[in-house]
Amino acid sequence: MISLLAISTIMGFSSTNWMTIWMRLEVNILAMCSIMSSKSKSMMKSEKSTFMYYLVQVMVSYSNRNWKLLQHKNHLCNKPIVTVCILAKMGVWPIHLWYMKLISLLEMKQSSMLIFMTCQKILPILLMMSITTSEVLQMSMVIMVLGTIVSPMTMLIQNFAMKKIMALTSLNNNWWMLVSWSLSMKSIISFLLIYSFTLMMTLSTMMKMTLKSKSTMKNFWSYTVMVGNIWGLPPLALFWAKILVIKTLMESEMRTEMAGSLILSARHMIYHYLWMAFNEMTWTPTKCQMKTSSMKQQTTMLTLMSVKGLSVSMFMS
Repeated sequence: MISLLAISTIMGFSSTNWMTIWMRLEVNILAMCSIMSSKSKSMMKSEKSTFMYYLVQVMVSYSNRNWKLLQHKNHLCNKPIVTVCILAKMGVWPIHLWYMKLISLLEMKQSSMLIFMTCQKILPILLMMSITTSEVLQMSMVIMVLGTIVSPMTMLIQNFAMKKIMALTSLNNNWWMLVSWSLSMKSIISFLLIYSFTLMMTLSTMMKMTLKSKSTMKNFWSYTVMVGNIWGLPPLALFWAKILVIKTLMESEMRTEMAGSLILSARHMIYHYLWMAFNEMTWTPTKCQMKTSSMKQQTTMLTLMSVKGLSVSMFMS
């Protein structure tokens, strides 16, 4: 089914018609449901997550079909509605509760979580590009800016589980993807590549950390670096991807207030991350000492991630 998922995505890239891309997206969704149901060890969680994902996608597709039939009556009003349907398929704010619930049901060692948070955004973004008009773009940018400001506000809660953190950071990064989409194809490709690689490394690290070993200093620093990366902490990789988006936004014809709103959102995310990290440091037992080899390993990881993000952003700029 992963091959079917890849084929439908590639065929979506080669399509130029809006309806053709939508059909590829529906095939993509069916393949994703099959992957989610086959990769989970828990039958109950598998059925619940698959049914939730399928139900949401079917409801959105049905609503979009009905609104599309009315397009000849009110053409200008229909495109913003279709845009909202596409945003609902991606699970972005304010239609995001199902997205966060679904991530909490998936397992980190499943490939479906990585695919769901990265590859499943490609075809909806292509749909957005195919229906873009000045009115739709203006409305989308307003929603994007509101989403980047409001979604971090929901993070001011202590003692989040790791899946909750992943869901909220993904929710915020969804808006960065959409902002980069509105700028250029180069921006969205670079941001998606960096974000996918970052998320893959984070999930791989989290899978290796057992509940028994989470209190050790070595795993604490691995956790801190990885979570800091997906939250855009400088000078890590995703920070440079966001810098590239802001740079491209300021060089475009968009209003500078939008760039300022994105910077405000990123600052808020970093502040909350540092607040959570300092609380974790005070909780970590002081008897746990990190070996020199562990320190070198974490330093090397930090350096490689920073250089990777900087090199990709410089190459794509």
